[in-house]
Amino acid sequence: MSILANSQIAGAGYTASYAVMIAANSVLIGYLVRGVSPALLAFGSLLMATAVFRCLRWCSNGADSERLERLRAPGVFIDLLKLNVFTAITWLGLFYAVQYIRPSVNAMIVNSVGPLLMALMWRHLRPGSPTLIQEKIAAVGIVLSMSILVGASFMRSDQQSQAIGYIGVGILIALVCGALQTAIVLSNKRLLDSGLQITDVLSNRFLLTILVAGSLALLEPNIALQLRSNLWYMVVLAVSFVVLPAITLQLGLQRAEPVTVTIILFCIPLLTAALELIDPANGFDWRMFVGVCVGIVAATYGGLARTSIKKKPQLSEKASTPAN
Repeated sequence: MSILANSQIAGAGYTASYAVMIAANSVLIGYLVRGVSPALLAFGSLLMATAVFRCLRWCSNGADSERLERLRAPGVFIDLLKLNVFTAITWLGLFYAVQYIRPSVNAMIVNSVGPLLMALMWRHLRPGSPTLIQEKIAAVGIVLSMSILVGASFMRSDQQSQAIGYIGVGILIALVCGALQTAIVLSNKRLLDSGLQITDVLSNRFLLTILVAGSLALLEPNIALQLRSNLWYMVVLAVSFVVLPAITLQLGLQRAEPVTVTIILFCIPLLTAALELIDPANGFDWRMFVGVCVGIVAATYGGLARTSIKKKPQLSEKASTPAN
């Protein structure tokens, strides 16, 4: 097996591990945001996580002047700025979307957008790495799986009685977050390809999100009381929902192509749906079962598509330059 194939398998493994962690945490975050300011949770957890990333960065290399100069390079700075903007919108959207639609439905929609965008727009998004036919087929299968699962989820929930406009707001937020999640994956990949270390990226990724979330949190009533009451929740979120998953995803992005990562990320809602399917309290649903099976086949087929590649294709000059 070639070195590239081994790298792709390792990248797929790290990304799958990230998906498992996020799927487990999605239940936690859906529980925590009820009755608690989403902005406060985002501010506290991301501030703690950023402090951890900064400490790790300092311990690994200290004040390395070469790394600091690389961070200030024009193309790198633009990608870091984009990453901050995309992350801020996506994180806050995540916290607010689950107040309109169920966390499982939100995850299904968010994680189905990326593979479709990469299949349709790879010439613009990742011109040096064409999307394989297997990955395009997988993208279609993922969209089909998402449609089946979302329909089945709504039929099983009490949201059928809610206003279409109310649910529509949640779906719209999820679609926007899905598109921006793809942009985050691509920006992350370009930054890692430019020579930055994982801690360089993560220690600078959430700065705008912290600023925006902190400003919104200050507008909440009884913010001091909420902060004291939910401090331990923030610690749990910082460690389990930010630090460990973020590092794992970066390791996956170092080794795998963005399209592979976006395909495997669909395992997040698949795991959640599978847990719902085997829960005796919910009862067995054939639609959920079919949706999960279609999604597993599609994600596996697309996620392993590059493991048989013998030689890495040459990137064009255009592809090697960070997008403006």
